[in-house]
Parts: sequence; C-alpha cells; structure tokens
Amino acid sequence: MLIYPAMDLFAGEVVRLYKGDFQQKTVYYQNPHDPLTAWQKAGVERVHLVDLCAARGDKQDIPLMSDILSQYTMKIQVAGGVRSAAQLAELLSLGADRVVIGSLAVTHPELVHQLIATYSANKITLACDVMKSTDQGEPWQVKISGWQQKTDVLLDDLLKDFAVYSELVFLVTDIARDGTLTGISHGLYQYIQTQYPSVKFLVSGGVCDQKDIASARSLGAYGCIVGKSLYQGKLSIREIIGC
Repeated sequence: MLIYPAMDLFAGEVVRLYKGDFQQKTVYYQNPHDPLTAWQKAGVERVHLVDLCAARGDKQDIPLMSDILSQYTMKIQVAGGVRSAAQLAELLSLGADRVVIGSLAVTHPELVHQLIATYSANKITLACDVMKSTDQGEPWQVKISGWQQKTDVLLDDLLKDFAVYSELVFLVTDIARDGTLTGISHGLYQYIQTQYPSVKFLVSGGVCDQKDIASARSLGAYGCIVGKSLYQGKLSIREIIGC
C-alpha cells in the first residue's frame, strides 16, 4: 500500500483545515520547502500536494507549484482547482506525477473521459469528496469546489462512470473525518471494497496512527493519505516509510 504524506498549501503556507473549513485553519510551516526537504532526505517517495486557494476557486499558484516540482525527486501528486485540460497539461509538463481532478468529474464528466483518453488513467487521480446524505450512512453525496458546494451526485455515480479504467485511482475523502484524527471511515471504504472490488482507492480523512494505516491496508486500499497526524506528531516520517 502506498503512503502519501499530505501538504496543503494556502497562500504559500503549509496548513491543515478541520473538516475542510477554511475558517478553522492551522499553519504548520511558513515555507513548504522546510518539510519537503526533510521528507526527501528521510526517504519519502510520494507526496500529495494540494493548492487550497485554487481548490476553492482562486487562481492556481503555478510559480509555487513549478518551484516545488522542479526541486524534488519525489513523485508528487498535485491537487486543487484543476478544472480544464490546459491546467492538467501544464501541471504534468511541470513534473507532476499525477494530477487530481474532482469538481470537473461532476460538472463535465465527458471532458474527464476525454482527458483520460489523452493523458492515460495512470496520470490522473479522481477525487471523490463525500459526506453522508442521511443519518443511516448510505448513500454518500459528493461535494465540489473545495468542499464548499453540495451536489446531487453520489459516490456510486462516479464509481460506476469511471471504474472502467483499471489504472485510474480514486481519492475518496470522508469530509466529516478530515483533519479530526478520529480514525478512518471504515464503513465507507468497506462499501467500496465490497461493491467495487477492482477499484483502486486512496483512504483520506481521519488517519491518526499506525492502527488506521493497518485498517486501510486490511480494507484493500491502494494507498493512504497522511496529513494532520504527521504534523502533530501522532505519526513520524520514519513510521510512514516503514509502512
């Protein structure tokens, strides 16, 4: 199972949000190169990099993305505000290993199919940011635009539409768990593993410790995103590499 340390950038600073709320933001580093340099020296192979300003609709910070992508040998998956073919092409040309697409899969799914055909499924990760639409759990409703906008699209809709691509990775985040350190959403990932056994999915939201990583592995996850637990010392880079 792949482990991705997560770096969320907001106005050039490394931050973490609580349940995706921009009003509940904690700054951990003012310079993203400080942790990135330490991670590379420690042997980290992959990073999940998010431009939060772009995710909520602001202009992408291409100079910063270019600066980061040009300096490190780690495979960097870039997310946040990618809503056109031109943006995808630019990030790949700058050196992104994969580019995450979320909102576009809801608003213009036909374009995403075209992008997969053009750039291949192994260069794109499909973000499914979900919340429970009922107290009973299922179905899971998708939110877009940096988790600020509700939609009528369900997780099942995206999985059924795009699961035809065997190399496509789905980044599935339980918004209610993100940044909470309360453990992963077992029911969500168990559902995916049971109903869509061939889908490659990344666990995201709520990861606190080694037990959560072990749980993600037992649920058949292709990978796991580790964020706040790393910045708050619940997990160390050495432990992540050891996974």
